[in-house]
Amino acid sequence: MTIRGHKGDVSCMTKLIDGRVVSGSGSYYKDKTIKIWNSISGSCLKTLKGHNQPVMCMIQLTDGRLVSGSGDCTLKIWRTNTNSCLMTLQGHTDKVFCVIQLNDGRLLSGSRDKTIKIWDIISGDCLMTLRGHTDHVYRVIQLTDGRLVSGSFDHTLKIWDTISGTCLMTLQGHTGVVSCVIQLGDGRLVSGSSDSTIKVWDTVSGNCLMTLQGHSGTTSSVIQLTDGRIVSSSNDKTLKIWDTISGSCLMTLEGHTNSVECMTQLTDGRLVSSSWDNTLKVWDTISGSCSMTLRGHTSGVTCVIQLNDYRLVSGSYDGTLKIWNIMSLCQQKWIRRRLLVLLSETSKILSEPTESLRLRDSARRHDLELLLRCSLNINVNNNNNKAFKTTLRVLSIPDIVVQIAEYL
Repeated sequence: MTIRGHKGDVSCMTKLIDGRVVSGSGSYYKDKTIKIWNSISGSCLKTLKGHNQPVMCMIQLTDGRLVSGSGDCTLKIWRTNTNSCLMTLQGHTDKVFCVIQLNDGRLLSGSRDKTIKIWDIISGDCLMTLRGHTDHVYRVIQLTDGRLVSGSFDHTLKIWDTISGTCLMTLQGHTGVVSCVIQLGDGRLVSGSSDSTIKVWDTVSGNCLMTLQGHSGTTSSVIQLTDGRIVSSSNDKTLKIWDTISGSCLMTLEGHTNSVECMTQLTDGRLVSSSWDNTLKVWDTISGSCSMTLRGHTSGVTCVIQLNDYRLVSGSYDGTLKIWNIMSLCQQKWIRRRLLVLLSETSKILSEPTESLRLRDSARRHDLELLLRCSLNINVNNNNNKAFKTTLRVLSIPDIVVQIAEYL
């Protein structure tokens, strides 16, 4: 489905713990709002207004509240069950590029004003300001040992003590903007840059352990796969998979016709990339082959997240969000077999006395509804080639059975 509502580009998205999707708009002139969406129906549940410049970043706090950072130099904390802004965090003097929550609950933001600020999320007070970068602070992450890493337009990364606010070390080596940074499972640090390289760092000594070369453009994002390998995307239109021990490039994924903006790994191991060629691609990380191309956006795809039911949500510069079914044929066949089993079981239930049916109805309904949710827009390839598009307006098992029987 296509979700419309923003009047400008979708600059960022996040998924709430209850399954709702939140999107922020990066338009300077048309839209500066945050919208909360029902990921099943696609309806807009709330519109959060308050920022007077583009929304640059968002996260959900562990207590359920939402935090947004904006080009208006502020962060705002919102209730997600209303459209009320609880507090505005003021202190930055330029755009807020990034925001994370620390393990101890405090909030941390990086800004174009070259500083990092740590905030108390109860009072909204700025607890400390970390100074040291000489250009925009573009990326921040927290290491597993509690220290902070920041990446900057000044070509450096800095490691900070989040208690004292002191800079412990500066990692130098890049000759361009530090565009992305992650920590590997073994504790090492990986950074990508506009200098086309990826660097692996020792977080204890600060030494650069290796430089991965192969891209011919800015490294836009880096993620680690569940098997330990890392994947990088670039504005050279490719993705590359690397061995983190040897530093060798294992494969190059080619197919996009414009810059690759971001990536995510699906729970089944597949990789999804989004691009300024207006498409998303789903890749097999073993063979490197593209298993599907998702077309429909009319401008660059700026962000992508996976929902809990094998669906994907993408946000685009065209102002829309799209929800995609990304189940493989094997997964679709499993769903169809499971639905057939449930249909058989339900038929037996319906032949039982009314009281027994009432007791078992609620026990089976959740299972059936979950499968229906997973099966939205799945082509079950039956003799009539009908699309399975049952909606969750169905409330009882007898009605569900009728709907399933119609399409299977």
